[in-house]
Amino acid sequence: MSTAESFLKLFEGLDRAHGRYVVPRGTATDSAGKLIGTVRHTVDAPPTLAVWEKHLQAGSDEGVGIIPIRDDATVRFGAFDVDVYPLDIVALEKERQRLGLPLVLCRTKSGGAHLYIFTSEPVNASLVRQRLMEWSVAVGYPGIEVFPKQSKLASKNDTGNWINMPYQGGEHTTRYALKPDGSAATMDEFLAMAAERSVDKVWLETFVLPPEALGGAAWEGAPPCLETLARKGFAQGSRNNALFNIAIYLQRRFPDDLSTKLDEYNERFVSPPLPANELADIKRSITRKKYSYKCKDDPICHVCQKPVCRKREHGVGGKGTSNTDVGVDFGRMVKLKTEPPMYIWDVDGIRLEFEYDDLIDQRRFGKVVGMRTNKIPLPVKGDTWFDLVRAHMLDVDEREVPIDATREGQWDEHLHDFCTSRVKARAAEELLLGKPYTGGMNGSDAPRTYFRVGDFISYLQQHKVTGTDERLLFVWLQRSKDLAEHDFEFKGKPMKCWSIQPYREQTEPHDVPAKPVEEM
Repeated sequence: MSTAESFLKLFEGLDRAHGRYVVPRGTATDSAGKLIGTVRHTVDAPPTLAVWEKHLQAGSDEGVGIIPIRDDATVRFGAFDVDVYPLDIVALEKERQRLGLPLVLCRTKSGGAHLYIFTSEPVNASLVRQRLMEWSVAVGYPGIEVFPKQSKLASKNDTGNWINMPYQGGEHTTRYALKPDGSAATMDEFLAMAAERSVDKVWLETFVLPPEALGGAAWEGAPPCLETLARKGFAQGSRNNALFNIAIYLQRRFPDDLSTKLDEYNERFVSPPLPANELADIKRSITRKKYSYKCKDDPICHVCQKPVCRKREHGVGGKGTSNTDVGVDFGRMVKLKTEPPMYIWDVDGIRLEFEYDDLIDQRRFGKVVGMRTNKIPLPVKGDTWFDLVRAHMLDVDEREVPIDATREGQWDEHLHDFCTSRVKARAAEELLLGKPYTGGMNGSDAPRTYFRVGDFISYLQQHKVTGTDERLLFVWLQRSKDLAEHDFEFKGKPMKCWSIQPYREQTEPHDVPAKPVEEM
């Protein structure tokens, strides 16, 4: 088996789409220190052997992205992306080894890290996502991107999200795996490590992180953001906000000993400790009422991992849940440019399809989510919900769709069939029978196709095309089909109808292939 074939088999993901990424020549970086690249697009075609051969070719500037999640909601690999600069990837590899995580760390093009998990069998995407989120907290980088980003795709129109693959450019690449000693691994060494560290479903279900990875006894049941910040240290400019969130945690865990515990945690975890007068202000505030964690404020927002936090006893899903927390997490919204538009939105890692009215109405949104996921989102204030949806719509990923996937494209196909099928009228009077008529009127007009709107709407209903009315059809036909309105009288009966330019009709019959003599 060639190296490209081995990579194709190892990174077995969605088989109907992949990503392409071009890394420009040179070393231009953005303000965060990340190399500037140009994402071409998601390609609606399988990642073939030829695609992988081009990716691994020496000097290649075009990389491939693979979508981990498959149509059956399983994966054979996943990863989390430590997109932090500068990053000590050797230290991160040592932390991986200390925790006993079966991951393969690969350097990214910008000097970050992708930590991959490989499975020996198809595993539910939701299980892999949960483990990777937990492990990202354990290594000290919560709130980062996890792939697969979804637990389930919305439909055959959905392609999920892809992740850039390692070893673009072959052996002479900056996107290599790290061996246990921190040195760069060859492609064969990478493939060997991936096979050696591969795990199955049972292992993933039963693996437990060592107690010290979860913050130890001091942070039992705490939000992951607090245990992460406690390890890294609270920056001096963020001490007040950090300690206020610590106070909320202690209020839930030690309600009868809050003051003493807050003094202890201030001395133990905040350096330098907050002055006594500022600490007293926090104590006065926290004893007046129960607060919710300030997840959107510094320094918490940078290390937030709500899916993990909701499972903690004293996290956002535990005692005193905020009335501004919907109770589910959202990924990036995708807008399919159908007519009307269809929206695909990650809700707790599950891709769901929504109409516009489903998004702006909390009740309708909750009904869609509940029916598809068995989870009921928590109600929040109207302006909170509006702000949440608005923020995601401002960052919506708009995608074109084939014309026949749009409502107007389907109307066009049905109107073509309606106007050119065997039921068409031979004379204009047969319009009264519900048939379309193509020809000239009064013996002198240029040929047009005439039909009654009610007859076409009935035809659409017979073909199970719902949500169509005369107003919508009129607007579409007037814009795209040179629509004209007419008043006629046939056999003493007045009649209103529309006309359009005639469709081209099929002029040759379908050939029926003859069977070979021996089969007849």
